[in-house]
Amino acid sequence: MFFPIISISETTPTDFNFYASNGTITITNHIGSAAVVNIPDSINGLLVTRIAPFAFFNNCDSILVISIPRTIIKLGNDSVIPFFCRNLTTIIIDPNNKYYSSMNGLLFNKDKTTLIQCPMGKSGLVMIPDSVLNIRQDSFMGCSRMTNVTIPNSVTNIGYGAFAGCDSLTNVAVPDSVISMSGNLFGKCTKLVYITVGRNVKDIGWLEFSYCDNLKGIYFRGDAPKISPDLFDRNSKAMIYYKIGTRGWGKEFGGRPTAVWKEPGDSK
Repeated sequence: MFFPIISISETTPTDFNFYASNGTITITNHIGSAAVVNIPDSINGLLVTRIAPFAFFNNCDSILVISIPRTIIKLGNDSVIPFFCRNLTTIIIDPNNKYYSSMNGLLFNKDKTTLIQCPMGKSGLVMIPDSVLNIRQDSFMGCSRMTNVTIPNSVTNIGYGAFAGCDSLTNVAVPDSVISMSGNLFGKCTKLVYITVGRNVKDIGWLEFSYCDNLKGIYFRGDAPKISPDLFDRNSKAMIYYKIGTRGWGKEFGGRPTAVWKEPGDSK
C-alpha cells in the first residue's frame, strides 16, 4: 500500500464510488471529506488502475493533498485536468508508478516532459522544471493564489487555457523556446499587468488575453505572430511593444496600438 506523508484526516475505500471491469477498479467519484486523499492501490482485492474524468469535480473543497499509487495507469483524460479541487496544494505520485510523476506538488507524465496539472490551491511562486517541453491544456486553470510562474526555456508548446483564471498573476515571461501559444491562454487573469513574448512565437490563439482588465503592456521580442480573432476581447488598455528590426508590425496589432520597445543597451 502507498501512504501519504501528511498524517491528518485521511480517506478510506468507502470515500469513493467505483466500478469493476476486466478485473480492475475505476474510481468514478469522490464522496469523502478528508483533507488527505490516499487513493488505494486495491479495492475488494482488485487493483485500482483508473480515475475517471470529473471524479474529483464536486465535493472536493476539503482536499489539500492527493496521493496516487503505483497501480494507476490513467488519470482522467487528456482534455481536462484530473482534479478540480480549489484548495488542493499537493499531488503526490508513488515513485514506482510507470505513467506519472510529481515534483513540488505538481503532476507530470513519467519523464516530466509534460506538465499535466498545478494544484488549484498552490500559492506564491511556481517554478516549472527545465525538463518540461509541453504545458498541457488547462494545467494552471483556476490557480487563483499563484502570484508568479517561471516558464523555462525548454518549453515549446503551451496548451489552450493553460493559465486561465489565474487572477493573482501579475506578470509572465514566455521564453524564446515557445513556438505556439494556444487560445484563451491568459483569459480572466484579472491582475495581469505585463507579458513578455519570446522571439520564436509564430501564432497566438483566439481570446488569448480576454478579460485581462488590468493588462497594460505586451512586449514582443520577435516578429509579429499570426493571431486569431478577439485576441483582446473585453480589454481596452493593452499597449503592444515590439523590438527595432523585427518584422510585420504596423500602427496596430489585434486592434491595439503599437510602439517601439527599447531596453537598456538597445541601439538608437
